[in-house]
Amino acid sequence: MQEKIPVNVCGDYWLDRDELENQLYQHNNDKRVVLDMRSEGASLQVLGILDVVNNWCRNTGRDPETVLIDCWPNTVETIPFSRAFRPRISHFFWLSDRYRPDQIIEPTHQYQFGYFMGRQTLPRRRIMWDMYHSHKEQTLMSVMKGSIGLSPSIDSDSDWLPDGPEQFDQWFCNPPVGSIDGNTIQDQYCDGKNTNLDLLGVYNQFDIEIVAESYTQGSAFFPTEKTIRPLVAGRPFLLYGPVDYMKNLRELGFQTWDDIWSEAYDHYQGYDRWRYIKSVVDVISQQDPQELWQACREICEHNHNLVKDLANRYRPGQ
Repeated sequence: MQEKIPVNVCGDYWLDRDELENQLYQHNNDKRVVLDMRSEGASLQVLGILDVVNNWCRNTGRDPETVLIDCWPNTVETIPFSRAFRPRISHFFWLSDRYRPDQIIEPTHQYQFGYFMGRQTLPRRRIMWDMYHSHKEQTLMSVMKGSIGLSPSIDSDSDWLPDGPEQFDQWFCNPPVGSIDGNTIQDQYCDGKNTNLDLLGVYNQFDIEIVAESYTQGSAFFPTEKTIRPLVAGRPFLLYGPVDYMKNLRELGFQTWDDIWSEAYDHYQGYDRWRYIKSVVDVISQQDPQELWQACREICEHNHNLVKDLANRYRPGQ
């Protein structure tokens, strides 16, 4: 069996650039080189992986088509290399079998919004900061225990940093928002744990979820449990992710909420996307929660059922 070169990606972060470059030159005499993306759906262009492999091909005279990208579930990005497969949906659809409720979860309207932060990144921190400081009383929030940060420090030159970045950084050293279920980052990889099922236990308390996906930059579409969980629970959501994420969901057959509130944020990425979403949150916060829920309910029922249908249709072996 041909040896694969692993590529270590965590969300929008590439962790082993130098190691990949060294591995490529070590395998230069192989007829085919296989890069194992380890089921991570990032944009190869945005992370710089595309440039590294293209430079290696130019330096060695290798045909890019002899490079095979394996275990890469990004369904939309075009690359000059061969793909082992192009999945129709992500594997998180059939993984939802472990926690998908039989019916949507009816809300009690205790909170209008829900926001649950796992592994910390700078965008997710800013979303938490803004929701806490602008809509604290309306938002059910949670920070997963031991959520190791991958975000830049306060020295970063970034639109994501609010005025007074020192206060922002200190706030996250000991945030006033705790974990709602007591789970840690590592618990989601433990066979004896079901962190999604645990979190669904509080979904009756809020109406609309603020979702911050794992892959948010460039041409990427890889719905993880962060998207699947509100779909199966029957929750409308506003989604921080890459450009056209909501459009790509609709192309799978899902219905979104663009007739109820603006989803023009889907044309943007990065801080511009969150800034637009926040303006939508501000508008929604002034509306009647029960009326909004009634407007969203039929869409949520459709989406709940479609997750199961797609999982059954595209499950491996079907």
